[in-house]
Parts: sequence; C-alpha cells; structure tokens
Amino acid sequence: MIPLKLRMKMLNKLAQTVPGAPASPASPTAPASPNAPTTPSSTQAATIPPPPAFQASGTWGWMRNVYNSNSAGLIDGLVDLLNKALHFASQGKFNWEKLKNNFNVDASAAGGEDAKNLLNLSKLVHKNYLNGGVAFPQKVTGNQVAAWNTELQNVLNSIQLNPTGPVALKMGNPEDSILNILRDLARDNPLQPQQPS
Repeated sequence: MIPLKLRMKMLNKLAQTVPGAPASPASPTAPASPNAPTTPSSTQAATIPPPPAFQASGTWGWMRNVYNSNSAGLIDGLVDLLNKALHFASQGKFNWEKLKNNFNVDASAAGGEDAKNLLNLSKLVHKNYLNGGVAFPQKVTGNQVAAWNTELQNVLNSIQLNPTGPVALKMGNPEDSILNILRDLARDNPLQPQQPS
C-alpha cells in the first residue's frame, strides 16, 4: 500500500499534467531544500541493506557465566532486535557491531528521532544487562533484572516510534517484541527475598 503522503504527491502531479487545466498561480512549487530527502521514506527504507548479524553472547562470552542459558538467549534476542532497528533508523550509521567497543556516543548524532531513541535504548541495555561490556563479578540476580526491566520499560513507554519510518517499514513495531522479551526475562529471573539487615 502506498503511503498517504506519496499518494497525495502523485495526485497533485497528475492534476498538474491534465491537458487544458490551468496551472494554479496560488500554489507555486517551492524549490527543494538541499538537505531535504528526494525520495520517499518507503524508498529509503527499501535501499538500506540489513545490518551485520550481532550476537551479544558471542561478543561477550562471559554472559553464559552470569545468566542462565535461557536468559542469555533472551538478551541475545533483545540485542538483535535493537541492532536491526537502530541500523534502519540511523540509515546504517549505527548498529551494535559498530558500537560494541564504544557506546559512549552522543545520541543526537544518530539522526532522526527514532534513531536517537533507539540509540538511547541500546545504550541502556548495554549499560545494564551487559555491564558496559565488562564481565559481572558474580551471577546476575532476579532483583537486578527486575530493576533493569523497569528502567527499560519506563524509557520505552516514554517514546513512540514513527509508524511510517524506516524501522516500521522494515520490521513493523519492535516495541511489543521488546516488552515480550522483558516479560520473559522477568519470568526467567524471579525476585529473591531480601535478606534482613
């Protein structure tokens, strides 16, 4: 299905080419901005090649020592989802393969609002679930996972990805998948009773 904006543009072009129809002097065509994209977002999204595959547990092998295998797989899935979404939103400028050694980048450099939000989500996942890329000194507890899940969910709830942007066109809405992964992580890492002090 053709996006509404593109359909309107096509209809306007057709209306201008009808024989005998006078040009409308009240609506002159504005010159294109040199910074404006010249192709619709659906065309841009189609031309972005997929990102390189990225598996967190392959990059940070210590994950399987601090998470059970199911949780490590869920985090791999979360990172894979964010890797793809960030890649498409930033027009290939950022993905986890490019960032794995340095997530200390300014989110405003990512490009549009979707890219900025997805970079911030990626930075949060890297900081919390992956300890900034440094091995945790001991096994991760359910209480830690619950705190990280809450923080990530709060950030996710505060943003809204563009329903017609490159991420939506390539992947649909990744937000629901992220929330499902967080629910599975919570189920897989039950809270531990607090020890009396």
